[in-house]
Amino acid sequence: MVRKQKAGDPLRLKAWSGPCALAISSTVEIEARPSAVPRGTVKRCENSISEIPVAAPISKEKDEARFLNNAGLLSMRRGDLDSAETKFRNALELAPDYVLAHFNLGLVLAAKGDLNAAITEFRTTLADQPANPKVHLNLGRVLLLSGNTEAAIAEFEMAMKLQPGYPEAKMALQEVVEKQKALGRR
Repeated sequence: MVRKQKAGDPLRLKAWSGPCALAISSTVEIEARPSAVPRGTVKRCENSISEIPVAAPISKEKDEARFLNNAGLLSMRRGDLDSAETKFRNALELAPDYVLAHFNLGLVLAAKGDLNAAITEFRTTLADQPANPKVHLNLGRVLLLSGNTEAAIAEFEMAMKLQPGYPEAKMALQEVVEKQKALGRR
């Protein structure tokens, strides 16, 4: 299904929940197509459409930054952390406000042991997405590794507050609290 934007209309994208993909071409045609899913799924996708207003088309720099971010993710999955770091940094040169690249750079820096830089990247991400429990969880993990246990506990608690029952945050918090109790600190 392809929808062409009429001149003068505010750009609106159709978003599908579930196993559907949304592709936007540079001519502002919006093409919705099901991803590789079993038959019958397309009907479910059509029933779960919601409109999302978008201010402007994606800039060339932002598009290139997204490409670099995705390439960085592939490098991470292959275990090439140096390449991933370079790609995330290049993405941020093109789009300094690209929050996902900050988050992913934080993950790479943490994996490489550069904890202070990772903390900085996670805090940069939180400045834009303060209600993101995954960022609080990962910041907590890095704070814990850096020896700042109380701040780590606060981040794990915030992740649990934002997403009650968040299993990774719950487990991380329980482990820290148990260690603190064993040491007689909490």
